[in-house]
Amino acid sequence: AELVTPNKTSKVKGNEGWAYAARTPHKELFMLYFERGYTTSGEAAPVVRGALPNRDYHALWFDPRAGTWRDAGTLASDAWCRIRLPNLLSDDDWAMKLVAQ
Repeated sequence: AELVTPNKTSKVKGNEGWAYAARTPHKELFMLYFERGYTTSGEAAPVVRGALPNRDYHALWFDPRAGTWRDAGTLASDAWCRIRLPNLLSDDDWAMKLVAQ
């Protein structure tokens, strides 16, 4: 969870609004999951840390309700190994896959 910011809500015992991330040791693949209710309203866009510096990543959204993938385009990491993510497509739960190009 510490790879994605923000990753927690104020609902400590709830099952909504949290974000999780996992990545391969070589930093070429990230898998992210955003629980229903995850929102960044009033805050900066979500950010993933620990990527390869100055690298393009192909992004795909996964809709777990429909079992389908959607292309999210190319996202670039900065010199500090961060990737700014687009806003979620809705208030439902979503997953994202990032693959280094």
